[in-house]
Amino acid sequence: MTINFTSISGGKFSFIDNQDIRHAIDMAGRKKIVFLEGYDDQVIFEILFSEKLNQVAFIDTSIVGRSSGGCEKVKKYLENIYIYLSENRFFGIIDRDFKTDNEVNTEVNDPKYNNKLYIFRERYTLENYFIEGHILLGYIKGKSMKNKRLYTILTINIINIINNIMENLITISAGNRTLLDYRKAFLDRNTPCDEKIVIKKILSNLDIKKFQVERRTAVIRWYKYYRNNIQNDRSHIHKYISGKYFFYHFNNTIKELTNQTTGKQINIDIDNAKDNLAHRLKDGGLPTEFHNVISFLGL
Repeated sequence: MTINFTSISGGKFSFIDNQDIRHAIDMAGRKKIVFLEGYDDQVIFEILFSEKLNQVAFIDTSIVGRSSGGCEKVKKYLENIYIYLSENRFFGIIDRDFKTDNEVNTEVNDPKYNNKLYIFRERYTLENYFIEGHILLGYIKGKSMKNKRLYTILTINIINIINNIMENLITISAGNRTLLDYRKAFLDRNTPCDEKIVIKKILSNLDIKKFQVERRTAVIRWYKYYRNNIQNDRSHIHKYISGKYFFYHFNNTIKELTNQTTGKQINIDIDNAKDNLAHRLKDGGLPTEFHNVISFLGL
């Protein structure tokens, strides 16, 4: 049964600085509102929870220009809602990123978010939930009908391919965690997963010279600390490795395999297939974390 909602005036949301966000809230009527980090997140959630869209509206907080969003923007909107309004229908959902379990607990329990902030606990980003053999194979099968040999190779090796990429990305993750401590930009996705190169790029990003021995030693020590932490917690590796980095390297692996099997580099751009992957994730049965989201939102 479809529920009819009455549109509300956007005037009371004048404290929200973005007119498009205010308009999106107004268009949602009396539905529950969930602020999200970016456009991809909105697309994914609307697919995963398509049966609930008569009750909830997902709003991309990077709505202007479809740029990449950010957790701070989500948190700020949520915080302001509870400063200026007494409504309980507003929520925010963000990735865990580099947060520890304790940091996640501390943040979601911060009173300024009024128990309305949800942070994914089991995986680094929303995209990490697509890193499953059956999901990736299902997508590639539909894109490789002219290259059945590639599909056969992937069917046999998909788990090893995933595990190898995740293992290689430990160096990148440790490097980014080190740079985060110094509030510097992360390594590019195309950075080789070679420890010597990663350390060199970290030192370069921090503008540390060769003669600054103590600084170099301290930074490298922190890098190795984070690397060892991840290596010692491989059963939870999805908490440390960004799905965005994974798909870049997975695409490159596909190019290499197609080159080996056909002599040509076939680009199967799985990085830009979030809607397709979301449908496959849903069709296979939503992971427990998404049922937790449904309960959290009261849907």
